[in-house]
Amino acid sequence: MGRLSPLQPATFLGRMGVARADITPPAGIHSRAWGAAAHDTASGIHQPLTTTALAILSDDGPPRLIVGADICWISDVADFVRFREAIAAAAGMPGQIENVLLAVSHTHSAPPLDRSRANAPGGDLLAPYMEAMRDAFAEVTAAAIANAVPAQLVVETGSCHLAVNRDLPYDDADHYACGFHPGAPTDTTLLVGRITERGTGRILGTLVNYACHPTTLAWENTLISPDYVGTMREVVEGMTASAPCLFIQGASGELSARECH
Repeated sequence: MGRLSPLQPATFLGRMGVARADITPPAGIHSRAWGAAAHDTASGIHQPLTTTALAILSDDGPPRLIVGADICWISDVADFVRFREAIAAAAGMPGQIENVLLAVSHTHSAPPLDRSRANAPGGDLLAPYMEAMRDAFAEVTAAAIANAVPAQLVVETGSCHLAVNRDLPYDDADHYACGFHPGAPTDTTLLVGRITERGTGRILGTLVNYACHPTTLAWENTLISPDYVGTMREVVEGMTASAPCLFIQGASGELSARECH
């Protein structure tokens, strides 16, 4: 497959607002997100988990919401729909979930939202945590809408070499080892969007879209963490007067972190 040509910078004008809420679970919650893990529950917190919302408002239509969240995965489609319904309702458009993008970061150091694990160690904490998360989605949505001002979003492309292809074939093409395949191509595409207030130039937020499993802490880690996504946000926000950075996971597939610790 040939390389895609870099996109030209794109600009969008509208009323936009950004907000953030905490979704850090309690220590002791079920957090086994690795097949190789020897633990079932989280022993503590490395970095907080958060949800960040971008509200895009229109004078002649419903709002559009992009909500990023430090979640490993959501097993049940019904729960995924319930989360989006909560966001839509908080935005004043009950049932219109087609206007809501809920982007899961896929950090492997967060609890898998899987109700079938209720009887696993720490599994009794999953359902209450999911209810609290639903409330947080509604809260952050309302806050993002309340924060909306005339703004512009400028998106540009770059390149990042954190990800590598993790599927190394052996014996024959039907068997793979999960590690590092140095001969396979890697998508290095990085999309970055900056949201600024029109008139003042004040940075309201940053969007980052990149494809790579958040696995730098590997399977022996027992602490809750957003993984590299959290550290990336700290760096970006430290350079943008603490304006929230919203991460959107790309089509990571076989792309995993070059280094694990």
